Amino acid sequence: MLYSFSFSRWIYWTDWGTPPKIERAAMDGSSRRVIISDSLVWPNGIALDFELSKLYWADAKLDKIEMANYDGSDRRVVVESHMPHVFGFDVLGKIPESFIYFKQRYCTNA
Repeated sequence: MLYSFSFSRWIYWTDWGTPPKIERAAMDGSSRRVIISDSLVWPNGIALDFELSKLYWADAKLDKIEMANYDGSDRRVVVESHMPHVFGFDVLGKIPESFIYFKQRYCTNA
C-alpha cells in the first residue's frame, strides 16, 4: 500500500517483506526512513488523521489497528479484537467524534 499526503509532506507505505515494515519518504523520494518495524506481520491499509498528526495502520495477520505519530513514536493499539484480516480503512470525523471505517477480507457469522 502506498499513500501520498500533501498535508504531511510525506509518502507512507507498508511492506510485507522480510522484515515487514512501514516506511516514509519526502515527496521527492529523499529522507526515506523505516518508522515502524517491530511487532508487524502483514501491515495493511494506512490512514492519516491530519488534525492530530497520527498515522493509523492495520495488521491483517495480527488482526488489529494501531496508531502512532507521523514519525512512528507514541505507538498504540486502537482495536485488537474481532478484526479478522483488515485490509483497508479510513479515519473520518473530528475529535471527539472520529470514526474508523474498515474493510475485512474474511467475514464470519457468529
